[in-house]
Amino acid sequence: MSRLAAGIAAVLGRQVNVGFFYSGDESPLWPQERTRYTAELAVAHVTQSGQLPADTSINLLPLSTGCVGENAITKALPFVQNSNLDLAVGPACSTETSALISFLAHPFFRNHSLQIPFILPEAPFTTPITELETKLHRRLIPSETFQQSHEKRMVNHFGWHRIGIVYDIDYIRQIQHIKTNWGSELVALVFISPDYTKTEIQRALQSFKDADVKIIRFATLGAVIEPVICAAEEMGMLGPDYVWSAAAALWHTFQQKFPQYCTEEQIQRLRKTDGPLDIAAHPINVEVNGTILTDVGRTSAQFEQELLEYHTTLNYTGGVTIYDYYVYDSIWVVAKNIEAITAPLVGEERLMNIFQSFDENEFYGVSSRVGFLGTGPKYPSGKLRRLKGWDWNRSPEHIATVDDWGVEVINEMDWALGEVPLDYTPRWVVNFSEQLVRIDTTFILCYDSLAAVIIVMLLAILFVNVYFRNQKLIRLTSPIMNCVIVVGAIILMLAIVVHSMEAFVNTSAGATWICRARFALVLLGFTLGFGALFAKAWRVYRALTGGQGVTISNNLLLGQVFAFLAVDICLYVAWQVVWPIEAVVYNSTLEETQVGELELRRVQLIFFQCESEQPYFLYALLVEKTLLLLFGGFIAFETRNVHIEALNDSKSIGISIYNVGFCCAFGLIASVILENNPTVSFALLGGIQLFCTVFPLAVVFGPRLLSLARDPSGESVSVRKR
Repeated sequence: MSRLAAGIAAVLGRQVNVGFFYSGDESPLWPQERTRYTAELAVAHVTQSGQLPADTSINLLPLSTGCVGENAITKALPFVQNSNLDLAVGPACSTETSALISFLAHPFFRNHSLQIPFILPEAPFTTPITELETKLHRRLIPSETFQQSHEKRMVNHFGWHRIGIVYDIDYIRQIQHIKTNWGSELVALVFISPDYTKTEIQRALQSFKDADVKIIRFATLGAVIEPVICAAEEMGMLGPDYVWSAAAALWHTFQQKFPQYCTEEQIQRLRKTDGPLDIAAHPINVEVNGTILTDVGRTSAQFEQELLEYHTTLNYTGGVTIYDYYVYDSIWVVAKNIEAITAPLVGEERLMNIFQSFDENEFYGVSSRVGFLGTGPKYPSGKLRRLKGWDWNRSPEHIATVDDWGVEVINEMDWALGEVPLDYTPRWVVNFSEQLVRIDTTFILCYDSLAAVIIVMLLAILFVNVYFRNQKLIRLTSPIMNCVIVVGAIILMLAIVVHSMEAFVNTSAGATWICRARFALVLLGFTLGFGALFAKAWRVYRALTGGQGVTISNNLLLGQVFAFLAVDICLYVAWQVVWPIEAVVYNSTLEETQVGELELRRVQLIFFQCESEQPYFLYALLVEKTLLLLFGGFIAFETRNVHIEALNDSKSIGISIYNVGFCCAFGLIASVILENNPTVSFALLGGIQLFCTVFPLAVVFGPRLLSLARDPSGESVSVRKR
């Protein structure tokens, strides 16, 4: 339209000249007629709605039938230079070298006092390329940046955290942005050139296999999709274990180009395989309280029906795409901001006024809720779909929606394997650890408590023995030797407490010291207790067989006990010098627990066992203690006819030897059998120690204490009859 014509139109009424970029016939995705027809229908609806002032109309001017570079400039500049262009809509191209970039970089726009604002209903740029572009446009359609972010949230929902990207030359400038957008989840990038041979493509795709990538996204305008898919199918990279995805519009051309790269057998297999995920900014209308909110007089479904009817009147069969919704709403953006567009301003002031109006005037269109934040849409909408097989002619399966309120709604979907594919090749992972088997704290608490109670009782017996030492009943039983017996019993109880401390050590060095302390305390307690008991019996025996005038002092009896003790100490010290006792780590059972589907947790149970390199010193000590028990038994038998109860312990000694011998034999055998179970071993050995300590004391001291209770003076001494 010439400037003169524009002036005449201005007299009759205001005319807003909107320039439209029409893509060329070489692109089947955006045919020239489709864009123009949608814009024409939108102008008709805007005019009918009364949105425009009575003296204002919208005039559509074609700017270009090309898409990129000099072709766009050559065809569009004459319109721009010879028209009073108020605003531009488009282009319908998605590369950074599109006509928009070419236009904005042209000197005409840099120097023109009337800088032209752009509305982008179709071009999915990722990021602004220049400061000038940032200042001159607003976007209706969500950018590919949004689509990738949307896809990232969705794949994370399915538990995928490893992504591979196939990109071509159109996306070289955006690689860094893609890396940033996917972050640590981006495992591998593969560049594919349109002129690659199948061998070169397969060599490039091998890097995905090497990196064990199962979830793959295309970052391409579509030229390399078919050869890549055919090569991947031949490599076994399609099927239930792999998931491919791309922007929705790229799948339209599959049926046209697959035969160029795939055999017929491959095509048939592709149609039966799970199709690609379809990521796109699909139109969504919001429903509130049962009412669909729109400010354009119709819903998305009604708009699509009216557009198809308009196509029928024009004999056009190109159908409706998602971009028609955004083209339609771009005309409504013009209409709802008509006052700002026609305001008598120029330059930067005009741009700021128009974009401020855009940002303030939000409305519900057929695409979704239309508003702007920065250069992009304030309320981006999106859908995730999957094709049912690699066949666009089949209806896609809807998976998820992000509505213009930012609410995610994710539906379950049917996978070929019955479950969501993994983003890695399943491999068994075995986690191995060692766990020390400890003595159960219940037994520790029980036995230590019993030992403490017995020690208190023994201290009481010790006190009674010392306090009443001059009374005849106590004096005849040799109070000094009684004290030695009680001290031996206390040491045996302490051995139980030391044994329980094994539950609180974590190293073999700590367990070694406990082993040595245990053996030493048991050895010392047994020798003091039973050695003193047998020494008392030996004094009675000597008095019986040595004739009149034979007296044995307490010092001699103590000397005998200390002689036994000296032998034990010599043997024990020599043992620890030559073949010391060590806590050796042994394996117990191996426990296996399956965690999830592919993780096996193995726990090797280990325990400490007290051992010596050679057992000879242990044998020597056992022989010594056996001889001591036999000696005691002999003394008890020989003095069985002595009837002074306070003096003779033969019966008590005999009963004690029988029970102690039996318990020791049983404990020795059982401890060897149960050595790999610290709790059972502790319970058994601790119980035997308690019994072997308490029982002899009970039969030896019990009758004396009862007699003392009946006769506190201690002067009554009974004599048994034969």
